[in-house]
Amino acid sequence: MTEVFNPANFLILGFDGLEPSNKFLNLIQNSPPAGFLLLGHNFHDLEQLRSLVAGLKSACSERTILAVDQEPGRVQRLKGTFPLSRKPSYYIKQGGLTEFRAWCGATADMMAMAGLNMNLAPVVDLNIIAGKNSVLRDRAFGDNPGRVSEFGEVLIEEFKSRGVTTCAKHFPGLGGGSGDPHQVLTRSDETLERFLDFHWRPFRAAIESNVVCVMTTHMLAPAIDPENCATFSSNAVSHLRNTLGHRGPIISDDLCMSGARTGYTIGEAAEKSLCAGHNLLIISKNIDLQIQAIDSIRRRCAVDPNFMKLAIENEKALETFKNAL
Repeated sequence: MTEVFNPANFLILGFDGLEPSNKFLNLIQNSPPAGFLLLGHNFHDLEQLRSLVAGLKSACSERTILAVDQEPGRVQRLKGTFPLSRKPSYYIKQGGLTEFRAWCGATADMMAMAGLNMNLAPVVDLNIIAGKNSVLRDRAFGDNPGRVSEFGEVLIEEFKSRGVTTCAKHFPGLGGGSGDPHQVLTRSDETLERFLDFHWRPFRAAIESNVVCVMTTHMLAPAIDPENCATFSSNAVSHLRNTLGHRGPIISDDLCMSGARTGYTIGEAAEKSLCAGHNLLIISKNIDLQIQAIDSIRRRCAVDPNFMKLAIENEKALETFKNAL
């Protein structure tokens, strides 16, 4: 292991409050992460946000990922001075693609103005079980693969034209599952044919529209992998790469969620996700957990040559991606 290796290179970290604590600043200066996930509690107004973004870049790199979940509907982290979105159901039933496109463009303009370079959207899950999977409430564009694909493509196009990277989620498709991965390990008993012909159609459309990243979710789908949820499944990653043709980064959903921590420490979860083929891992809070994950990756690299080789290959792939930010 070389001295220049940085195990935080694969992590997107978050923190509480309008500015990072001294402890967090010390962490990211010693182990600069790939980027940061900003949430509602990190935002007061545009001036404060621009200052925060500049400070994070100064502490790490100009090529740092600065991501936010700025979806239409319930999960819209930046409000106040940002354009207010209607629920996806409104755009489906009334506003249409034209009104949605206008919101996407205005939002992307403001994100770019603030220095943010990644939106963790669009949600392209098909919400087929009304009320059963509450995580998709007021977030999904319905259960019609063609319509969901259209709205996803519009978001990708508008943000890309403003220089903001996008990320389709939540592969392999939360709509067929039960349980909220924030609280439990979600499970889907859909068949592989159902995933291929139905749930993955909007993901395929997003990839064909040149979405840069895809996010997986903490969902066990025995038809894909009987033992591992998508976060830890090389089978799920293989389907993304080989069945759907995705070539960009694959991002885990937040490893702080209970669905990712069923039987694993945060360090074990980070290792398993990287071994499965993920390029970037989100750990949105709790600096102690973030330190544990960094230390676990560092230790594994020191004793496992195959893991170290994987880490070096991942570093090279991420370098290409970050150079394009």
